[in-house]
Amino acid sequence: MPTKTIKAKTKPAGSKTRRDVAKALEEVLAHVQGRKLLQAESFPDIASIRKATGLSRAKFAKRFALEQRTLQDWEQGRRMPDSAARAYLTVIARNPKAVERALVDAGR
Repeated sequence: MPTKTIKAKTKPAGSKTRRDVAKALEEVLAHVQGRKLLQAESFPDIASIRKATGLSRAKFAKRFALEQRTLQDWEQGRRMPDSAARAYLTVIARNPKAVERALVDAGR
């Protein structure tokens, strides 16, 4: 079955934050499409990502539309996030405010 190629816009307008988010999303897209492996350092441990936001597990899960139990399982090593979840966590780690804005804009 042929795969569909998705192209991301590569010319972000505006601030450095937008450029940083666009670059991170381009990396995530390349990873999801199998064109690039993200390096291990791109995956700080999940507890560190959450703690950097200053949020409890419950608040982090709610803010980023995750199941609290899943987040707990990831942090305690009982389960590993799949590649899409790792990519999402990478974007949260790089720019949590942008993810929050995107979720609000999407009507979540």
